[in-house]
This record gives sequence, structure tokens and C-alpha cells, in this order.
Amino acid sequence: MHPLLGDSSPKSFLPRASDFLGSEHSAYPETSMDIFEVPRHSSPAKVPEMELLRQISEYTQPYDDVIALLHENHAQPSETPGYQQSFSSPIYVLPTEIMTEILLMVLAGEEFHFYDLDLHCVCEVYILMGVCSWWRELILSHPIFWTLPIDFFWGSGADSSDTEAVRDALKACLSRSGSTLPLKISVRFFDAPSPSQLGLSECLLALAEHKSQWQELTVNVYECRAFEYLFTSVNSGNLGLETEFLFPLLEKLEIGICSRVSSLRPSLLSKIVVNSPRLRTLYLPRSFEATSTFRKSEFKNLTSLTLECYFGRSFGCLLEACPLLQDLDVRDFVPGSDHQELPSIYHTHLRTLTIGRIDPRSTPNVWQSVRLPNLTSLKVAIDYRTLHFSYGDICNRLNDLRRMILLSKCVLQELHFDHLHWISQIDVVAFLEGIPTKSCIVDGLPFERAD
Repeated sequence: MHPLLGDSSPKSFLPRASDFLGSEHSAYPETSMDIFEVPRHSSPAKVPEMELLRQISEYTQPYDDVIALLHENHAQPSETPGYQQSFSSPIYVLPTEIMTEILLMVLAGEEFHFYDLDLHCVCEVYILMGVCSWWRELILSHPIFWTLPIDFFWGSGADSSDTEAVRDALKACLSRSGSTLPLKISVRFFDAPSPSQLGLSECLLALAEHKSQWQELTVNVYECRAFEYLFTSVNSGNLGLETEFLFPLLEKLEIGICSRVSSLRPSLLSKIVVNSPRLRTLYLPRSFEATSTFRKSEFKNLTSLTLECYFGRSFGCLLEACPLLQDLDVRDFVPGSDHQELPSIYHTHLRTLTIGRIDPRSTPNVWQSVRLPNLTSLKVAIDYRTLHFSYGDICNRLNDLRRMILLSKCVLQELHFDHLHWISQIDVVAFLEGIPTKSCIVDGLPFERAD
């Protein structure tokens, strides 16, 4: 035995290799005693030093292999120091202003979702807050993170402890947004809340309390009274006290009402528009009869207008009320009950005109006395379902439009027509003849003019 070790040395000084690698490694030395054992027939003086080192290395190699395998199989603990060192990486020493901009870029396009049906309060903001305490403190201390678009949907309207969580999350989000930063809000619910729907009432009231921050508001409801309920909440506080009916930041208002039975009170819309000095974009449902309410003093600042249906004898009345209008999208137009004198309008601001449907009910001569010299984009669709019994009426409506374009002497950059394949090719060519345009698309395909 090696003179430095002695017989009293414990034979469990090193673990067995077979304990880790299996029985196929049983030929390896069992204890550390064997590693340092010198051949019995050789005197230490006769064994060259290099030869002794070689033998020791040969005996220790199996244990080196076992140790390497252990490190490989238990690498997770060794990664902990690296994880801790990651907190000293450059991203953790960035100035707060730069880190804020980075997080805002990550959140670009995100929204807050508050759904009572699925009990959702979802947004990437909550995920980022869970990354580390620094990000959490940064997000909580900056109101701008809480001004992401809010999508609020109340479907069932049934109160429960779960829907209370949605209500509380909505209130917390609104309170963290401060009192001055603009908000983009989408509200969807079926009907005005009943006494048993306290949760919905409280949510709408919470939204109404931040009306001074509304920049974009989209409301989709089933009946008009639900829309009116929302703005009744705006006009009263928690105790029913009258508050200022003013929307200083509102730039975009979209109103969607499914039911065609009820009609939206023009006086309410007029009150909203008058008290929204920055309003530029407006979307109105079919249940609103536009002609009776459009007054130049109220809609003079609009630049974009979408109407599901226009009730009136002439678009001149509409354009006269909106002198700065650049984009007009009319899904349908039918004769109204107005008897006002038809004005002659030379509208220089309108650039884009979209007519969603022309059918036999469409108002005849609706473009009379209207000129659009700077019109650059025109998109028109016909109601092909009525062609078989009203072919002549539809062609007359198209000719009214064609006459206005020619008299306006505008140069169209693009001209789109849909469903013209239901009209004879001769009538299509006749309609397009003489209309100056750089691009003409008919039913999704480029229209080749005959030379």
C-alpha cells in the first residue's frame, strides 16, 4: 500500500463509479486505495516518476468521466449564478425614460379587454408587470401604460362575484390612466341595464367619469335606448348631480345600433357633436335620419363621415353642412321627407367618395347641383339582386353619378366598381366613357378601355 495512506483509511473515500454509470463499469477500481497502489514487485525507487504519474492518471480517468457526467446531469444549479448575473445586464441599467419607450413599443397594438361573459381582464401590460419588480413599479407609476385602447364587452349582464372582478379591474385601469391623457374606448352591450344588472351600470358610470379623456369612442348596442343610457350616465354623477356635458378631446365617434325599429334622437347626437370641438370622424347608424339634424354650425369641423343610410333629396344639403369633409362613405341613400331648397355646392375639400349600394330605391337626381372638382377616389357598388326587375332604374342612378363626375371635371386616381358584371358590357363601356381616371377596377379586375 502507499505509505501515505495506511490500512485505516476508509474504503468509502470516493463513491463507486458503478453507482452512477451502471454495471457495465464494474471493471473500474472500487476504492481510492487502488488508485495509489504501486505494483507489488516494483520498488518505488525503481519506478520512474513519469511512469508513476501515467499510472495514476490511468486509474483516475474513470472517476474524471463520472464527475463530468454529474456536472452535465446537474447543470441547473450551476446556471443560477448566471441568472443572478443577468440582473447586471445593460437592460437593467437603462434610464427609466428609455426603458419606458421600449415597453411602449412592445405594447404597440395591444388593448385592454374586459369581458363579463368569459370573465376576462386581459392585456400584455399584466404580463410585463410579472417579469420583475422594476418593470412592475415602472408600469404602475406611469399613466401612459394605462391609456391603451379599452375594449369593454358586457354580454350576459348577470352580476356575480366574478363580474365584480371585471368591474374592479376596469376601474383600476381607468384610475391609473390619470385625468388628462387621451383614452380610446370601445363599448359593447345589448341593452340598457336593468335594476339587477348593477355591475354593468357601475362599469358604464366609471367610463362616463372619464369622459373628459375620451379621444376615440366606439359604441355598439342593440337598441337606441342603450346608447342613450350611456350618455345619461355621462350627464349625471354618482348622486344624480348634473355635470358638464363636454368632450374636449373627442376626435372620433362611431355609433352602431343593430335594431332598425328604434330611432336615435337627433337632439342627443346634436348635443354630443356641439360639445365635441375636436370631433373630426363620425360614423352614424341607419337609425339616424341625418338630413333633419345636419346643420353647418354643428358639423363644420368633420373631415370623415360614414353613414349607413342617408335620408335626403340631395347630397348638396349634406356637403353644405360639412364644408371641410374629405372622406364620405354612404352605404345607402333613400329619399327623405325634407322639403328644403336644394343648394348648389362646389365642394373643394372632398377627396374620397364611397357609395356602398345603388338600387331602385336610391334617391334620383341626388347629385344635382353638386360639383366635386378635387375628387380623386370613387368607389361604387350596385345591388345586383334587384337588377332583374329594375335594370333601367339602376342605370339611371349610375348616369346621375356619371353626369356629376363629368361636370366636376375632376381627375380620378382610382375608380372602383363592384357587381357591374350583372350589367351588359355595352352599358359598362358607355358609363365609363369620358371619365378621366388613372386606374379603373371593375369587379376586382383592371378594366381595359377600348382604343
